[in-house]
Amino acid sequence: MVGEIDTDPEPATSSGEADTRMSARTPSTPDDHPPVVRLLAARYRLDRMLGQGGMGAVYLATDMTLSRLVAIKVVRPDRADERAKSRFFREAQALTQLSHPAIVPLLDFGIDGASGSPFTALRYIEGPSLAQHIRDHGPVDELTARRWLEALASALAHAHAHGVIHRDVKPENIMLEGAGTLEARLTDFGLVKLENAQPMTRTGVRLGTPLYMAPETAGGARGDARVDLYALGCLIDVMLVGRAPFTENDVWALFDAHQVRPPPPLPARLVDGNAPSEGLIALRLALLAKAPDDRPESARAVIDRLRMIGKEPRTVAMSALGAQKNTAPPRSMGLVLALGLAGGVGLTIAAQSLFLARPAPPIAPPPPPMRAMPVATASVVAAPTVAPTAAPTPAPIATPEPTAEPSPLARRRARPPAPSSAPPAPASIAPSPPPPPPSPPPSPSNTPSPSPVMPLW
Repeated sequence: MVGEIDTDPEPATSSGEADTRMSARTPSTPDDHPPVVRLLAARYRLDRMLGQGGMGAVYLATDMTLSRLVAIKVVRPDRADERAKSRFFREAQALTQLSHPAIVPLLDFGIDGASGSPFTALRYIEGPSLAQHIRDHGPVDELTARRWLEALASALAHAHAHGVIHRDVKPENIMLEGAGTLEARLTDFGLVKLENAQPMTRTGVRLGTPLYMAPETAGGARGDARVDLYALGCLIDVMLVGRAPFTENDVWALFDAHQVRPPPPLPARLVDGNAPSEGLIALRLALLAKAPDDRPESARAVIDRLRMIGKEPRTVAMSALGAQKNTAPPRSMGLVLALGLAGGVGLTIAAQSLFLARPAPPIAPPPPPMRAMPVATASVVAAPTVAPTAAPTPAPIATPEPTAEPSPLARRRARPPAPSSAPPAPASIAPSPPPPPPSPPPSPSNTPSPSPVMPLW
């Protein structure tokens, strides 16, 4: 809880509303807020202080009637004037209208008879505030920050729909609870503004905490629900960087920074080593816009944008996976392709080997009587020795020669010639296929006719 800041030059009034020397940081110490009473309203026993602000403090208390722990927020005795009582009543009135899982519910409201101090009893959350968590553990990763931001935006959307403006969204007013996964809860509606209620703020008084104050509020205007959205943008820096976007020690320097200076960029790498997503960067700049009209139109719009950002990592991952699939096939597909290529190469080699090793066209063996004849004459011996001199030489072939077997010409010449007195055929004439049955030899005066050329294969 933070007191109001009075920028008027007159001295502070006796109402205790003004505080011209208020720092941008929490100004008080535990000694400033001793327990108001040990037993509040004859029902709540104050056990220990949980937090404090400019107007009062929050205590862990025991409800003696229902035997449960509660959080008691009580106004300081020196601030317990009619205005403070009216603010407490307005907070209680606002909380009774709200029922949301991300808003700490109100349990009781009253005024202590002994001290005259108003108080509210809230559900006790056994967990640290966001401010304490950041101090103890440092910034969080983007996924955690987006989850907390969505919960807070949902709480603000619910409050705004019921005409309730928080006006003091800050890390100290956000509680974290849960075992393992912490969830964010919005609390402390002490500076709440009801849209249809009479304004309670004097002219020149700025409500809120300067570190998270919207530019229009820093300029003296009351503002609308979009002041909560600006504070939500400041929380992005708190969660991801560990500090507010503007950290000047002087209040007036902070006011000037909120109104004039652009927010500093987020670091290139967050605590998890990843770069902040483009969607979150754009949303942060929109929430921290100087003009309210340049911010998202509602907290519901913020939720929609956060959910769209939530789809970015999955979309990027699937695109990268698709690119990998286009350039590098899966292992199983690569194995199939490799086996296919190897098989194709093997078939090609086998085909070439079969082609090269293919035997010569089958040739009918010589008749058995001819093979069995023991006759060896000079003409038989001389026939193989005659080399064809005029036979056409085939073009050289790059592939290995087939198996060396007697050619049809050799087989024909190796066959014993029929008895004839005719001279042998000229060597320059190409051999003819195996002749038909022997015919009468031609006369010596006739010139032998050339035989057709026998192909090599």
